[in-house]
Amino acid sequence: MAEPFVVLDPTLEVEVARVERAARANQVGRIGLLDNGKTNSEQLLKLVAHKMAEAYPGVEIRYYRKPGAYRP
Repeated sequence: MAEPFVVLDPTLEVEVARVERAARANQVGRIGLLDNGKTNSEQLLKLVAHKMAEAYPGVEIRYYRKPGAYRP
């Protein structure tokens, strides 16, 4: 006599725990921007820096450039 097949259902209702966000600082003191060396990344980050300076007056914006996109 052949044994019956047992079919298992691997799906499960997942309960996701709610996590509170970390407290945010009221002021932004410094913003760092990293240019990865890709085409037009310098122009893009300069625009981002300009917009950030408008949004956060008095913030220090530091600009860093990697030698190329292929390097960490």
